[in-house]
Amino acid sequence: MYTRQSLRNELAKIYRDAADGFMYEEKKNSKATTLDDIERYCWAAYSKARSAAGPQIIGRIADIHQSIRAKIAGIIGQQTLLDDGTRGNVLKMDKWCLVMNDCWLLGGIHRTASFAVMSQATWQNVWNPQIQSFVVTAREVIGLNEFGYVKQAGAALAPGSKALATYVCANPNRARGADLQDYHLAVALRESRGPLGAAELVRQ
Repeated sequence: MYTRQSLRNELAKIYRDAADGFMYEEKKNSKATTLDDIERYCWAAYSKARSAAGPQIIGRIADIHQSIRAKIAGIIGQQTLLDDGTRGNVLKMDKWCLVMNDCWLLGGIHRTASFAVMSQATWQNVWNPQIQSFVVTAREVIGLNEFGYVKQAGAALAPGSKALATYVCANPNRARGADLQDYHLAVALRESRGPLGAAELVRQ
């Protein structure tokens, strides 16, 4: 598991320049992204996910209804995980980048949480042909497969809302030892196979 300092140390190995910074910001900041910025958001995502209770919700934004965010994560309206009282079962921030999403997933893995999948394993939810890389939901499934999780039937989360599948931890030692470097290597190896690697996830 990470401390704030050990997470920062690992982020420093990954973070190189502004191109590694935030891909999305609700309010654009004219200042260049710094390691401090990345670390603050990654730590908030990781620590809240690790300290949460109950299932962690993964899937495309459009597939995660606001009622789930409110019930499962206490996120109401424009709140994010930077706000007091919100829980890390759902990732919602005003800025977003891949490594922050990875840290959030690892927070749940480190507490051996179950993960509820809300998006169908369709081609568009797995592979982005424009940039020849995985959609973030596919990265999450790869991380779960890599760190000792197995797929089961989905469970109800809220009235009228049921997960399509649930991943549960079958190897707690593997899960608790998960780190960013192993995660990124697992994604890179699968991604190097291109659409063939994506097709395996669709069939899974």
